[in-house]
Amino acid sequence: MRLEPLRICRVCGLEGHSEEDLELFGKHKQSRHGRQTICKRCSREHKYRTAEFVEVFRARGPDGMKCHFCAEEVIGLEGRNKDSLVIHSLDGDHENWTPENKVPTHHGCHGSHHNTGEGNANWKGDVSKDAIRSMQIKGYTQQRIADEIGRGQPWVSRYLREEET
Repeated sequence: MRLEPLRICRVCGLEGHSEEDLELFGKHKQSRHGRQTICKRCSREHKYRTAEFVEVFRARGPDGMKCHFCAEEVIGLEGRNKDSLVIHSLDGDHENWTPENKVPTHHGCHGSHHNTGEGNANWKGDVSKDAIRSMQIKGYTQQRIADEIGRGQPWVSRYLREEET
């Protein structure tokens, strides 16, 4: 019987099955709902690509570093505060690193865009309440349910709370 991994890198698929394996993943929390789901190696590669794209955005001219959603200047280049830079993939394919597919956004604007469902090209609108309940009964975490149906975890949390009332 194969055990469910404690963590899986969402970029390369590396699985962490023991506490020792978890050393390969970042230690900080990604959100209040769970730990980081990207290994240290992929995290370094992502930071390198982000730095490359800052130069691409700046080369686009005065509007190059403006948030795609609110049109205000993106000032913070690192960190997780609401004004820091997040690179958004227009076509939803995070492996497509062509400059035309990437736009700068504020961390807060990017999260709002995806958590409202507007930014989820993978949203399966035909998912029934029974299907979500079934996943919950099988022991899926809210994050895993969100990944399966293409919604943000906060949306799943609100949805399940509404169902209880």
